[in-house]
Formats: sequence, structure tokens, C-alpha cells
Amino acid sequence: MVPWFEKAKKIWADSGRGKNDTLTNFAEDFYDALMVVFNKNREGRCQVLDLFLHRMGSVVTDDRVNVYIQEEAIRKMNTVLNQMSRDDRKRVLLSSEMQLLMSDFGKRILDAGDYNLQVAITESLCRMTSETRRRELASDWFPLEFVVDAFKRIKDSEFETRNKRIDKRIKDSEFETDCRRFLNQVNGMLGEKTSVSTFPCLEVFLDNCELQMPSDDKLEDSWIDFNVGSQSISFYVITEEDENEPMWETICLPEEDVESYTVEVKNEKKLLAVDMNIQIRIGNSEGNQIQIYFDLTLDIFNIVKKVYRSTKCKKPSVRDRISEVKTAVHVIFDGSSSQVLVAESQLSSPINKEAGSEKKSPRKTAWKDNELEQVTVHPPKAGFAYFVNSLFLHTH
Repeated sequence: MVPWFEKAKKIWADSGRGKNDTLTNFAEDFYDALMVVFNKNREGRCQVLDLFLHRMGSVVTDDRVNVYIQEEAIRKMNTVLNQMSRDDRKRVLLSSEMQLLMSDFGKRILDAGDYNLQVAITESLCRMTSETRRRELASDWFPLEFVVDAFKRIKDSEFETRNKRIDKRIKDSEFETDCRRFLNQVNGMLGEKTSVSTFPCLEVFLDNCELQMPSDDKLEDSWIDFNVGSQSISFYVITEEDENEPMWETICLPEEDVESYTVEVKNEKKLLAVDMNIQIRIGNSEGNQIQIYFDLTLDIFNIVKKVYRSTKCKKPSVRDRISEVKTAVHVIFDGSSSQVLVAESQLSSPINKEAGSEKKSPRKTAWKDNELEQVTVHPPKAGFAYFVNSLFLHTH
């Protein structure tokens, strides 16, 4: 099957990064066939591990391949990794091909262009290495020390393999929380070059029905991911609850299913309204418009324009068309003192000029050009405590 795999990979690469349902379905069928071989017997398992595991990874690292095909590859790869025996791990994962793949995965996280793909790659790195080994290799995988430290803080745990594109699972809170912190730092560190921008949201509605966003004692905010690479917006909601844990569902709004969008100020909040050209169902609710409310200070218009293009904007807000002259990185601390980086381009110019009359926050220490600098910042409107402890690092 190796020649068939190489032919399939060439087709995926030559077809470009645009979404193609026929090729995506072909990829799903191909990987399902590999899993049949993997689960048949010991011989089939060894063939998949020795001949196809690193090849599946190479699809993920090839930026010519569509992100949905890459997501299918990494999902099946994580399934295989989850079922490997200890002897197989020693035999396969220490090979030169897999060691090189781990390094490539570290680089791929930086430009994956889709948050869920970033999570799946991070999961693979955690599955392929012990916690001790990750600590040794992290400095080789990532360029900045604080990103390395964030990766090292991801806890070992039993992962719930992501087998469906619309992902329903019992949340592994420890991994999900640590991974969110890590990826927010990675994407924020990239500034203007990031292909995934993440914003905390206040409320989300499907038509007139408010959606229940996941809560986490270790993360104060619910997050909306703007995925430039996959041209989609994604977020998590709770659709069911059992006696132990809530059931999370991944909601993805791809560009091809979007009719139009608007960004406007409403009730002293910034509202992003996305009109879909299809009826969508979330839990027991149905509708064709997603409404997401953000804090007034956030520059939603410029990032959604990168994801969905300006031609689909139905009523652009003049206030949101402010271009940023400087590039700055905001170092933000969440409730547990975990750093999160957000590019200044993700913050719009203040609309409410009265913000200057608010009380100043305590002084914080920030790093700038390898030196310590004391910075005093002014928090935005009351009620958005996430930015109260913001630190600004300006780059020239």
C-alpha cells in the first residue's frame, strides 16, 4: 500500500490548500482502510507502524495539503499512537524518522492555521514522548523559552482521541486547559504573522438561543478561535451533561458555509453576527445566525476580514477600520498567572474616550529588549477583568 499512499499524498498536495469534499472523503476512506489493516492482526499492526505512521505525519507537515485532510491524518495517527504497546513504542518512536517528525511537528504548530489542528499536533507530541523526554526535547522544538516552559507544563493524562470532524467528547480538563494556555502563547507570540487568533468572548447565541460555553476554574474566559489557514471560526459549547462531566462539542463555521457577516457595537459590546447559508444544529437548537459578543476594546473586524474576506461583510463598522501603525505584543496574565500573548493588532483603538478616567492598575514588570521595565497600564471598561493585568511589550 505504500505506493498507493505516495500517489494519494501527491494528489492531495497537487490539489492545493482549498477545501475539496471529494478529496477529503477520499482521505477519510484511505485512513479507514489503514485502520482496518492496523486492527486485523499483529502483522498488520506492525506494517502500519513501520511503514505508514511517519508517512501519516508527513501529510500533516506538508503545508500544500488542505487542513481538513491534515486533520483526518492526525486524528488517525493519534488513534494509532493511543493503541501502541510499550514494546512498539520503544521500537518505532525512537527511530530517526519519528524523531525528525517530532521536530517537524514542533515547527508545524507555529503555522498550522487552525486551532484544532494545533491541538491534535500537540496531542501527538505528548503521545509520542514521556513527560521526562518532552522536557528534554522541547527546547529543540520551540524557539522561545517561555513557550518551551508552557509546553513543559502540559500534564500527562489519558487523552480522548478525536475521531470526528464535529468533535463530541468528554473534556479532558487538564490537557485542554494546559494546551489552551500553551497555544495562546504560541499564537500570540507570532503577532501579525499568526495564522490563528484567539479572543475571549462574553456570550454566544444561535439565533435567539444562548449557547452554554464551557467553564474552567483555571481559565477565566471562553475562547473563540479565528483560523486563517482553514478560513473558519471555531469554538466549544456544552450540548449535554451527565453525572460526571459536561459533553463538549466543537462548533466550526467554515467560510464556504457563511453567507455574510457584520461587526457592530451593541449594548456597549462588540457583536459579530455570522449569517450561514445552511441551517445549523447545536444541541437541541437550530438556526442560521451565530451571534458572538466581545469586549468593546477588541479588534474583531480586522481579524474576521482575514478569515471570511471583506466581500462577505454586509455592513462594516467605520470605527473598526482603523489600521495599526505599530506592532505590539500584549503579555496578559489569566487568573492563575499564566501568560497569554495577544498582538496589539487584535486590540482596536478605544471607542469610549472616557476610559482614561478609570483607576490605574498596579504596576507590573515586563521584559523589553532583554531588560526589565516597569509599565503602568490602564484597564478597559469594568467587567472585563481579563485585561486588568495587561502588560505591553512594544517592538519596533
